[in-house]
Amino acid sequence: MGKKSKKSSNSIESDILTATIQTAREEAGLSQREVARRLGFHPTVWGKIERGERVLDVVEFLAVAKALDLDPNELFATFVRSIDPENIADEI
Repeated sequence: MGKKSKKSSNSIESDILTATIQTAREEAGLSQREVARRLGFHPTVWGKIERGERVLDVVEFLAVAKALDLDPNELFATFVRSIDPENIADEI
């Protein structure tokens, strides 16, 4: 049986952030490998980020925005606009 991947967080917000970053990468026309190269990450690390198996910290988020040639404020605003306030996790 194959190895089952485990998400580092199961919050709705983590899933939305992951989707926001993946969509931004795709809209920028960049491959996962190219983004990983720009960040100095091994491609498997970037894959884990996009699958939600590894969470970004704030400093890494800023680096990701730069690697995607995006304003970090705009990338974060896109993420926030995607969140339904009714569904924000209680632990936040």
